[in-house]
Amino acid sequence: MAATTRILTCGAAALSLTALAVPGGASAAEPPTPEARLAVQQLQQLPEIDPSGSPDMSDYRRAFFRIGDAQCEIGPNGGLAGCGMVPRSAPDGAMATMSASYQAGRFEGTAPRQRPETVQLGAGQKTGNEGSECGRPDAARLVCTTGPHGFLLVTSGTGYATFW
Repeated sequence: MAATTRILTCGAAALSLTALAVPGGASAAEPPTPEARLAVQQLQQLPEIDPSGSPDMSDYRRAFFRIGDAQCEIGPNGGLAGCGMVPRSAPDGAMATMSASYQAGRFEGTAPRQRPETVQLGAGQKTGNEGSECGRPDAARLVCTTGPHGFLLVTSGTGYATFW
């Protein structure tokens, strides 16, 4: 089932569209903090690696990657993007940090689909799928953008997430 380290939580359940928490006023189309804006600028400069695409049509052309043991996915055309990672400060029950072009970033109660053979996304790399991107400006940060929304997940220290 799910590991329970608060920096990184992994699970085997399929994605759910039910959010555990959505911060008030998170409908802004640009990152709300200078740190998040800088992370998005850095994301644009990172070299891109090819994600592991799924031949399974039930995956709806999602691309998959890993950060350590955490499974991550990016849907095409502004679909869901995120990872089975949450900061220690996430609400109880949170198993993933997600975003979509139609919805601000948020914590989810289920983790992304599990795929055994996916590429590792290292620090200083990004990957994408038809307009959505996730990248790691450094080992302690993950930033994902999809349409006008996204999130910055910081895993160092107590960790935190910024949503837009």
